[in-house]
Amino acid sequence: MHFMNAWAKLARGETLDPNEFPCHDRTLLNSRKLTQFSSLRWQHREFDAPPIWVGSDLNGNREVSVAIVKLTREQVSKLKKKASSRVSFQFTSKDVHRIKPYSTFEVIAGHLWKSVTKARYIGNNDQQTRLSTLVNCRNRLQPPLPNGYVGNAAFPTVTPTRSFNDLICKPLGDAVENVKKAVERVTGEYAMSALNYIDNEKNMDLLRYNFHYPANSVCKGQYKGNPNLFVVSWMNFSYKDANFGLGEPIYFGPGFMDSEGKAFIMNNNNGDGIVVAISLEPSCMDSFKNFFYDDIREMFCNSKL
Repeated sequence: MHFMNAWAKLARGETLDPNEFPCHDRTLLNSRKLTQFSSLRWQHREFDAPPIWVGSDLNGNREVSVAIVKLTREQVSKLKKKASSRVSFQFTSKDVHRIKPYSTFEVIAGHLWKSVTKARYIGNNDQQTRLSTLVNCRNRLQPPLPNGYVGNAAFPTVTPTRSFNDLICKPLGDAVENVKKAVERVTGEYAMSALNYIDNEKNMDLLRYNFHYPANSVCKGQYKGNPNLFVVSWMNFSYKDANFGLGEPIYFGPGFMDSEGKAFIMNNNNGDGIVVAISLEPSCMDSFKNFFYDDIREMFCNSKL
């Protein structure tokens, strides 16, 4: 978005501020300068092979269905209260400190993970699943990357692997806590360690974002379904500034989604709610929508407010 907004500003005939000039210096993320960061300090589970679908096919084809689901600000607030109900304080020997509240992304990602798992559930209690996401490390690195840095500076992270039964039966806050810890794990040092890990890895297939397709199965066309979820945050992107002289953009979102089990979380145009674009097996989509909204309606019905 820094690049798009700078491009739009030039197209309008305006002058860029010094901190708006696109920065293409790839040496800022050069792993060969990072010998002081040992990848052995952390276990980079995000590069491990993801769980695979066990048993009969979830669906015999590779088609995906794409849907847009929306949440109002009130619904997001209810989800946050539900997720936070499992634990509100942490105790120390001297005082009581309020735990940092869950972010909107963490809560919605956890809710998506539970809803998708319920939709995929066919009595397979022991089926393993995990959630993957990307963390923006521009301001986590030391020193931070320049504001105008052009290119990805997002690092993958994953939750612990859970069974379908465990994820479905435990409260929402349990899944949200998994997401929170996965995001918090990616500090500046962790990102540097990941760069070092990538530089030393010989098998590049293990580093690709094959978060749901087993490497061998895809090549052989043996699609066995996907038990996992990949969630990306596009929240707070300043897309409305990308005015090329023809007016403010009226929509921002993914143009094409062909990977089953991927979701994008975005702010709606008015900034008073959330929009989620998600792609799933066609046979699971209706069930997903029902679980996604039914669980929220249940929160409203049980509310004493």
